Amino acid sequence: MNPIRKRKLGISLLLSALAALTYSPANAQSLVSESIVGGNNIGTQMGFFDFAYVGDNSVATATATKSFTGMDGAGNTQTMTFSGTTVSQSNYGQLHVLTTGSLTNSYYNPANPDYFAANGDVANPAGSPSTLNSLGFAIFNDTLQYGGTLQAGYQARYIFHIDGTNSGTGAAADLAVNIGSGGTFNDFDAFFDFQNGFLDTTWGTKGFDVNGITPQDINIQFSDQVVFDLYNLTDGQDYQGKSDFSATVTLTGIEMVDKNGTPVSGWTVSSASGTQYAQILPSAVPEPGSIALLAGIGAPGALLWSRRRKR
Repeated sequence: MNPIRKRKLGISLLLSALAALTYSPANAQSLVSESIVGGNNIGTQMGFFDFAYVGDNSVATATATKSFTGMDGAGNTQTMTFSGTTVSQSNYGQLHVLTTGSLTNSYYNPANPDYFAANGDVANPAGSPSTLNSLGFAIFNDTLQYGGTLQAGYQARYIFHIDGTNSGTGAAADLAVNIGSGGTFNDFDAFFDFQNGFLDTTWGTKGFDVNGITPQDINIQFSDQVVFDLYNLTDGQDYQGKSDFSATVTLTGIEMVDKNGTPVSGWTVSSASGTQYAQILPSAVPEPGSIALLAGIGAPGALLWSRRRKR
């Protein structure tokens, strides 16, 4: 079974997304793209209607249409149809994901038999799900070696340009930066976009400690989703959702700062993949306010970290 089948759903599918990091190769350069169209019942693992996985820079596409018949909240028999498509693709320094979903004649009644079993398999073909979704992951792993003039307290910040659009119901996206060494990831930062509308922003991570001896493993994951939680929707209505970050989520460069947070120069960086990541030197640092800094990941981030550590 593919390791992602082991991932259990949380309160939100997005809040379980980073669990995919646990099986990404550590301390190595690699590309991973996953596309999923599926669903679940409350308390079950995610089941797949279609799933695609690639371990290189090719495109992973999943698409499916599925109809269900069951009772609505008033006890009337209804049929709803869900269609979803996910397209994911990864390169070193660039990640692309597009998810779409549509739902006609939504219904939900907790008395309906579960469609999915606890392990995500089909429990009852005549049953009904609680949630339907499209979900995509684009991931790159690399190992960086810093050198040059480095002093105690120096930290690397990773600067990204994020460009995309959420629209309709259940659309959201997140970018996760996971840092460690020797195959152990022990530091983390994340950016979330839950809002509908166009996003065009530059985001910088917090600083991660570096030295000229220990290589720094980086695991960069972008994921987006369209999730229809049927128990939160209105019976008999149609819904559409789209999270389109297919243009590019780009690691535009790496900035080195000293213990006071001041950008510094004189350092070097090389990568196991051979990718030449741009160095953002003091003269090239954007004006204050142009970089969206995440001061802390807060409770949602803490939940993500907890879930990321589990299979």
